[in-house]
Amino acid sequence: YHGTTTLSNGTLIVNGSLGTNTVSVRGGILAGNGTISGAVTVYPSGALSPGSNTIGVLTINNSLALGGTSSIKLNKAALTNDVILGISSLTYGGTLNVVNLGGTLAAGDSFRIFYATNYNNSSFAGANLPPLGIGLAWSTTNLTVNGSLSVFAAATPRFSVIAPAGDGNFIFSGTGAAGGNY
Repeated sequence: YHGTTTLSNGTLIVNGSLGTNTVSVRGGILAGNGTISGAVTVYPSGALSPGSNTIGVLTINNSLALGGTSSIKLNKAALTNDVILGISSLTYGGTLNVVNLGGTLAAGDSFRIFYATNYNNSSFAGANLPPLGIGLAWSTTNLTVNGSLSVFAAATPRFSVIAPAGDGNFIFSGTGAAGGNY
């Protein structure tokens, strides 16, 4: 198949290859385990999801601009995750939606999702990430460096200030991850 592609509804699963013309995802979902040689733009009402119902590898041998939902599957138990390879220039935007299909996430876990030559200094507008155990947090910092999402041990929660409010109440200030025991 060769030609400009505009997806406005439904799901386009690319398990073969698309030529060098542009792919615009204005609605619906772009998915699959194939190769796209043209520039891909996912608009706010569109979605990108490598694979289909399983973890997959999608190759985009051109630029990728994300503005809609990027749905990524990972499986800690199987040590695998969705991957997008071959990107020449990557611009983040929209929402990153990650689902863990199996296994318990732990500090030090890292999942490389986007393989790009150039990560434009951009970020996702929002992220829906799998829940973590107490004392753990997600790091999205390396998405703009090497396309990775990782889990780290958050600082132990502790109080830094305990001050009387003057009315019999106290004001507590501290640091630490949500859900931690103080």
